[in-house]
Amino acid sequence: MGLSKRLNRFSQFYCNHSYIWDIGCDHGLLGMSFLNQPAVKQINLVDPALPVIKKLEDSYITIPKINIIHNKGQNLIIPNSNQNSLYIAGMGGLEMREILQKLLPQLGREDRILISPHRHILELRKYLQGSPFRLVEEGVVEEAGHFYPYLYLAQDARFAEVSLYGEQMWQGEEGQKYLSYLIGHLSCHKNLASQAYLNHLKGLISP
Repeated sequence: MGLSKRLNRFSQFYCNHSYIWDIGCDHGLLGMSFLNQPAVKQINLVDPALPVIKKLEDSYITIPKINIIHNKGQNLIIPNSNQNSLYIAGMGGLEMREILQKLLPQLGREDRILISPHRHILELRKYLQGSPFRLVEEGVVEEAGHFYPYLYLAQDARFAEVSLYGEQMWQGEEGQKYLSYLIGHLSCHKNLASQAYLNHLKGLISP
């Protein structure tokens, strides 16, 4: 089975690290896509769901370099700093925040993180504003009628801090479509945070 458009985009952020962490991996396809990278020493497929783990073991347990971990991301120990690429996708921003609160202190300066939250994005971005990890790139993938925002992070002062509402996110055709979608979606919300976000997004539209 090949990678979807979304996972293919995420896989392009690999930067020659030895240790891959596919956290909340589900089918494991993203992590497994790095199997033939010469620098990769270990691919860690992590998921808290036992049925998922059993399927992964049936498919991959005999393959060298594969390490299947039945655990939550927030319980992981990252032993090899400066050689890690972390991928966290397909879960809410609050859970991602909890995972990152545990993992960021374990990471080294050369480590990289790709995250793609599907809700509670503002809460996650607000947390990241106070972290040592900076924004290398952000964007959105449109696939099968859905939008998947992502942030690629590094502990490198050369890059800007993560902003609350995003800047690069709204560029390009996919970014503009996501902007229009969010304006329509947030127009139905009444809380102050959503209204502030909505007003910011409306201000991005060219007159």
